[in-house]
Amino acid sequence: MQTTTLQKYITAFTSLRQNKHYARGFAPHKPILLLAVLQGIECGLIQQNCIEVSPQLLLLFKNIWHELQPKGWHCAMLNPFRHLVSEGFWLPMRQYAKVTPEEWAAATVSFKRLQDEGYSVALEPELWNLLQDVVARNALRSALLHVYFPQQQSDIKLPKPDELLQKELQKLINHPGPFPRIQTQVHETRGDEAYLRSALFPRVIRSLYSEACSVCALSLRTETSSLVQAAHILPHSQFHNDHPCNGIALCQNHHWGFDRGVFTIDNQYNIIVCSSLQHRTDYVQHDSKLHLPYLPEYAPSPEALEWHRENVFHE
Repeated sequence: MQTTTLQKYITAFTSLRQNKHYARGFAPHKPILLLAVLQGIECGLIQQNCIEVSPQLLLLFKNIWHELQPKGWHCAMLNPFRHLVSEGFWLPMRQYAKVTPEEWAAATVSFKRLQDEGYSVALEPELWNLLQDVVARNALRSALLHVYFPQQQSDIKLPKPDELLQKELQKLINHPGPFPRIQTQVHETRGDEAYLRSALFPRVIRSLYSEACSVCALSLRTETSSLVQAAHILPHSQFHNDHPCNGIALCQNHHWGFDRGVFTIDNQYNIIVCSSLQHRTDYVQHDSKLHLPYLPEYAPSPEALEWHRENVFHE
């Protein structure tokens, strides 16, 4: 580790451009995101010089925010993820190629667009190499805390991202909130909480259905992927509804058929197959019962199923 390089980035980290409010003081978002990135590297979440939006990174950001408790500011990660480019060491990328400031500004309107279209951030190579050294990480972390959060008297608690992820999944399962009213026009909700609900929806649904297809009971997964998917009953592109009662766990074959109206489900959770395919019992059995989630209160919404029968199903 070169002392001059470390001092260069200590200076960069402790002289960030920040918005200032007359009553709340300087915005804490940029230093907290940098603290989250340092922790992400420390625990193995970020293993390459490619920082992507993820539920784990957002949960690290939220946890550090909770520990430091900045007064008067709203906890939100999208803005610092966008605006750290002004510091020079935070380099916007798309599929490992640099992007223009104009393209980056257009891409960072939502977490979903960043993720869906393959945008990420790279650090200056010199900084990335420096951050592989634990002494340098600790020095930069201490500098950030000393300058921006001088009231912090002790080290912040930094749980592992997987622990935060499991805690958030349980929160989404235990406290999903009321089922949203079905409306013709629904605008996408942007922000940290909406992104977390959407990003974790597949995990929530697969967990509620014990990682098995609700039609055929097929269950097959590896450490990193699953044959079972989370299907939205009300299409996400139209309703943006990530409530657990708007989800069904389906294998890839039955997800394809459900989305295309090959079969639907009545309010007693019987499977109804379109008349032209009722003879194809090798695909799905007409009038068979849907396998329900282990928590009965998260059975598919009758209102959502009715909408699917009327708008998607081909009799």
